[in-house]
Amino acid sequence: MNVSIKNNSGQEKRQGFVSYHNKWIVTSVWLVAIMSTYFIIQAAVTLSERYQKISYPESLIYGVWIESEVAPYRAERLEINAVGIVFDGAVVATEFEFDGEFLVYQHGTQKRRFKFQNHNWNEMKQLTDSTYQPIFVKTASK
Repeated sequence: MNVSIKNNSGQEKRQGFVSYHNKWIVTSVWLVAIMSTYFIIQAAVTLSERYQKISYPESLIYGVWIESEVAPYRAERLEINAVGIVFDGAVVATEFEFDGEFLVYQHGTQKRRFKFQNHNWNEMKQLTDSTYQPIFVKTASK
């Protein structure tokens, strides 16, 4: 009986090297795919923000806003212009967000949020936690 033993250690080492090499290739492909996805999402967000600013420029809501359905001496008065938001004669916010549907700005420690009632941007409702949600109507600038 003849028994022959073949030594495949060189071939096994080579296969091990190839699989180790393939792991690096697969890892690199996944890393490139994840990074590409991240950059595509960032580009989409940036383009969306630019589109919003072009479609709904802040100048659409510039003007004087007066609280409606309340006694004139109790009505709040807001003025929105390029400088920011003026409340009772003082600038309360120099930055605000407007996306065509909502207006959001920081007034002291309170974040104030308004929802526009229609697409001609002449009436907005202040969104509050209370049951009373004041409605502001745009009037002519002073």
